[in-house]
Amino acid sequence: MYYLTENPTLVLASGGLILLMLAVGFYHTRNARVLLAMVAVFLLTAGLWLVEWLVVTDSEAIRHVLRQVANAVVRGDAAGVRSHLAGDADELSAAVDVVLAQFDIQSIHFTGEMKIRLDRRVQPPSAVAQFGCLVNGQALAADIPYRVYRTRLQVQLTHDGDVWQISHADQIEPRRGRRRNKN
Repeated sequence: MYYLTENPTLVLASGGLILLMLAVGFYHTRNARVLLAMVAVFLLTAGLWLVEWLVVTDSEAIRHVLRQVANAVVRGDAAGVRSHLAGDADELSAAVDVVLAQFDIQSIHFTGEMKIRLDRRVQPPSAVAQFGCLVNGQALAADIPYRVYRTRLQVQLTHDGDVWQISHADQIEPRRGRRRNKN
């Protein structure tokens, strides 16, 4: 059941395929029972999709927080980034000011699969997210010639009340970006 609340693809593809087979059967037989089965499959598929849409899993909430932080960094909104930091993330909070003062970041894209490990055995619950990042931006000082920077990040989060907050972030497997022409 956990997979059904995380990704609607299986539900929609299965329901659509069964509905298509029943539609072909109804076309050939014109049987009211087949039509009734079509309605039942449609309602079941729609109901399961609605459950997936309404249920926000911890993994989805963490992805949402990371997207919001990335959007705040692109906007240059230090307060927006800090609103997603845990109270004891002073070092990370200071790094936000440094990065936003030194770089003009135009976009941040998550690359590859975002791996999230949840640990609900500790109080408060925690999680570790590992993901690739493609940052498109420019250093305000001219001594860094790269405009695209690829990296992998490991972000630790804690669950505080109803929200996930970032408590620590590390860069893993750093890679330099490709030089782009200004043309």
